[in-house]
Amino acid sequence: MSRGSRCSREVEEVLFEHPAVAEAAVLGRPDPIKGEVVRACVVLRAGHSASADDLIDRCRGGSPPTRCRSWWSSRPPPKSPTGKILKKNLR
Repeated sequence: MSRGSRCSREVEEVLFEHPAVAEAAVLGRPDPIKGEVVRACVVLRAGHSASADDLIDRCRGGSPPTRCRSWWSSRPPPKSPTGKILKKNLR
């Protein structure tokens, strides 16, 4: 497993600990200064709320702390017939 995929999984695990998070997909995005930054697609549970700052703070305070750079929320992400999030389609 590459370092990038391990970091993505760790960020997803921390996000899923938040009671408002229903779905999350984390991936690295190219960055001209840092090389790569973490981005997350987060879908909140119906009737729950969480700001981007709430989610970033949760990740930074996680164990181990993760570096969160940017976030966006969307409709449910594209999925395979088995229900797996298709990260390649999010890029």
